[in-house]
Amino acid sequence: MYHNQSRPQVNIIIFIFLLFIFILPAFLYLFYIERQQDIWEDWQRKERERQQDLQLLSKVTSIDRGELSERELVIQLLKNGFDENKIWHDLYIKKYDGNFTQVDIVIATNAGLIAVEVKDYAGWIYGKYYERYWMQVLSYGKFKNKFYNPFMQNQKHIESIRKLLYNQKIRIFNLVVFSGNCRLENISGIPADCFLTTQQNFIDVVKTIANDSKFSNSRLFLNYRDEISMINKFKKAHSYGNDYNIVQEHIRHVQEIKEKYNAS
Repeated sequence: MYHNQSRPQVNIIIFIFLLFIFILPAFLYLFYIERQQDIWEDWQRKERERQQDLQLLSKVTSIDRGELSERELVIQLLKNGFDENKIWHDLYIKKYDGNFTQVDIVIATNAGLIAVEVKDYAGWIYGKYYERYWMQVLSYGKFKNKFYNPFMQNQKHIESIRKLLYNQKIRIFNLVVFSGNCRLENISGIPADCFLTTQQNFIDVVKTIANDSKFSNSRLFLNYRDEISMINKFKKAHSYGNDYNIVQEHIRHVQEIKEKYNAS
């Protein structure tokens, strides 16, 4: 009897054909659906976290005030248990000449106040504490940008805070935080009451200042009345940032200063 040897081979070919035509696409479709579900759930999780962050942020400041990096630092502070009533963001402090100075963040701790200056830079950052200008280097040295020493800039903020509080003896730490994809290189000469860090290490540095016994060996405020007065003054300085005319005038003033320095 004649036996067709090619029949099993034909069946295998048909099976493979059906596999590619029906089964494999169905499998890929199910995989796609599952993957889309994972993406959707991940988006929902991130959106919930974002909304929670915004709710936290709103306890201290408006969700559109200042720079994004500043708001992220405020959220970090709140998530790490810092008192929302001891954090102030985007302060406009009026100077004797009628102009305003803008302070990114102030934190009250038992060790003293921490004035935070936030800088958004990429590349390599070079500078010394006593140098007037620091340097940003990008593209392996092809691009260089000179900018004003952030410690000196923040020291002027600290002087304005002392005048606002009518207290020249209150301890205020000078903290500069670099945000963005940057590397801090060969920065030296920083004194004991000044600190330099990145956004990633911000909380660790703040905790170091607040908890170190050589700093926090006594209460910050002499009496409750002084504390209430300070809080009210900082709240008023924050409210100035809601005034469009004040903000625009400050921007113009800062631009004039930059043009003056660039011309010199």
